[in-house]
Amino acid sequence: MRSKQYINNLPSNDWFNFTTTDNDVGKDETVPPAVSMNLSHLIRKSASPPQEEGEETHLMNQKWTWKRIFITASITLALVGTLIGGIMAGLSSRTNHYDHQTIHNNSKCQAPISYLGNGKCDLMYNTTECNFDHGDCLPSFIPKYPNCTVDNWSWIQDNYCDGYPYNSLECGYDGGDCRIKDYPHCINIEEFDWLGDGQCDEKYNTLECGYDLGDCSEFNALYPDCTVDNVRLVGDGYCNGGAFNVEECGFDGGDCLEFNQKYGSDCNIEFPYFLADDECDGGAYNTIECNYDGGDCIEFNTQYRNCIVDNPYLVGNDVCDGPLYNTTECKFDGGDCIGDVNTGVVDDDDNFNDVAV
Repeated sequence: MRSKQYINNLPSNDWFNFTTTDNDVGKDETVPPAVSMNLSHLIRKSASPPQEEGEETHLMNQKWTWKRIFITASITLALVGTLIGGIMAGLSSRTNHYDHQTIHNNSKCQAPISYLGNGKCDLMYNTTECNFDHGDCLPSFIPKYPNCTVDNWSWIQDNYCDGYPYNSLECGYDGGDCRIKDYPHCINIEEFDWLGDGQCDEKYNTLECGYDLGDCSEFNALYPDCTVDNVRLVGDGYCNGGAFNVEECGFDGGDCLEFNQKYGSDCNIEFPYFLADDECDGGAYNTIECNYDGGDCIEFNTQYRNCIVDNPYLVGNDVCDGPLYNTTECKFDGGDCIGDVNTGVVDDDDNFNDVAV
C-alpha cells in the first residue's frame, strides 16, 4: 500500500497509475494501471497543490504546469486529427462513389446524379446545361407553372405586372403580380396602371374587376345601356358618331348635341368632325343629309357630276389614282391620268390615257 501523498509529489513514471477525486485526497488507495485520466479532473486537482515553500516545491509546481499543458495539447491534437481524418475519408469515399454517376443525356452537364434535383441549390451546377441544378436553383414558384415559357424568370412574382407571356394562365398571371388582391378573378390585365386611375376603361368595366376598380361606377349609373369600344371618348369634348351618337350614350355624353341640331339625326357618320373641314370627303359624308360634307363637296359636285368616289380630294392632285378615278365622270382623275402634260410624253401605262399632246 502506498502512503498518502499529493499528486504534485508523485514520481513522473507513476502518473497514469493514480486517479482520485476531491474526496480521495489523503486516502491510501491502489489504482489499477491503464485507468484513464479525466482532463477536467486533473485541472480541478491542480487548483490545490501543496502549500509547501522551498525551491523543490517550486520546481515540482513548474513541472506539473508544463505536464498539464502537454497533456491537454496532445489530447486536443489527437481529437482534431481524428475528426479531420474522418471527414477526409468520408469525402474521398463519396467522391469515388459518385465520380461516374453523371447525367448521360446531356454531355455538357457533368454532375453527380444525386446532387441534381435534390432540393438543394448547388451553385456549381446552377447552369443552363444542368437545367439550373434540375430546378433546385430556380425560384420555388416555378414548379407551379410547368408550361410557363419566359426569358426572365426573375420578372415573375416581383410585385410588378409584366405583359404577355408573363401575364398568362400558364405563368399564373405573372406569378400573381397581375392579379388584384380583392379581385382574384380579374385576369388578362394588360394595362395594370389603368385600373383605378380615375378614368373608366371599358375592357375592365366588369364585375370581376370591380368596374375598373370604381372608375366606371359613375358612367354605368349615367349610361347603363351604353356599349362602346372606348368609354373614354364619351363626353371628351368631341362629337363621336356611330354607336356613340345614340340616346343610350347620351349622344356621346352631350358632345353631339350641337351637331345633331345642325345636321339632324339622319346624318349619322363615324367622324362628324370631318364635316366642314375644308376637304371633301366622299361616301356617307357627301350626302344631302350631311349637307355635302358640311359644304366641303359643293364645288367638287358641281365640277364632277356623278363622280362617286371615296376620297374626292384625290381628284386633281397631280397623281393618277387608278381606274376608279380614271373615268369619264371623274374627267380621268381630274386630268391626272391624261399623260404628262408638261413634256408631251405619251405613257402606255394602263392607268394613263394615251392621248396626243
